[in-house]
Amino acid sequence: MDFVISRVAMSVCALLVAGVLSGAVSLPQFEGEDIELRGIVEGFCGTAEDVAGSSSEVELTWTVPSLASGAVVGITVGCGLVTAESGDSRAMARPGCGIHLWEWDGTTLNRSHVEALDDGSLPLLVQSGDSMLLKSITVDFEGFSHPMLFVSVCG
Repeated sequence: MDFVISRVAMSVCALLVAGVLSGAVSLPQFEGEDIELRGIVEGFCGTAEDVAGSSSEVELTWTVPSLASGAVVGITVGCGLVTAESGDSRAMARPGCGIHLWEWDGTTLNRSHVEALDDGSLPLLVQSGDSMLLKSITVDFEGFSHPMLFVSVCG
């Protein structure tokens, strides 16, 4: 009888060890990072949309967070796409507003001028701990006052 009980106990322990080891190296750990990165990208895009949609000129600083594990997150902000990366994980989103990465010099703008400035802008590359300035400015666009969102690296 003791022989049967010890064999059952050893089998249960072996199953527990196998379960623990498979959980430690399986994909859900990395899926969690993907979800965190998606949350970071969507958080940035939501903040940008709030600043762009405000009824007045607004300046806001947004700091790139780290993952819950402490891993560094790299953010790339382009005129039409925001990407967050950490290790092998990546998340992307398109903000619901136009993001401009150049500085307005006070001149009257038109569509082709804005497109040329956007096309000539390099993407912003920032990582955890770095801050970006999101600034909504009312500009003179084709003879009308028009709000535009400008993003730059702080410091």
